[in-house]
Amino acid sequence: MPYIYKGKKKPKTKNQTEKQLLRNKLYNNKKWKRLRESYLMYHPVCEICGSVATDVHHINSPFDDGLSDIERLGRLLDISNNYQSLCSQCHGKLHRKKQIK
Repeated sequence: MPYIYKGKKKPKTKNQTEKQLLRNKLYNNKKWKRLRESYLMYHPVCEICGSVATDVHHINSPFDDGLSDIERLGRLLDISNNYQSLCSQCHGKLHRKKQIK
């Protein structure tokens, strides 16, 4: 029987790049998920436009090239200096702006 995918997430493929696998591994970390939920609870407003925040942005990306696994995890979990509450629209704009530079 054919399968029709209707979810928001893309189906997993066998041809994921190393960077995609790393992103999945880090963002599925239980500590990150708890910190993210906690941060959004205490910072519920988008820091750019003032609407309801849905995303937590890392100011210094844990996915920059040349970082060790410990440095990546440190950036991922650095709630004191590295998080920013954003709505999904502002988060998308911010990432598109970074790609252009």
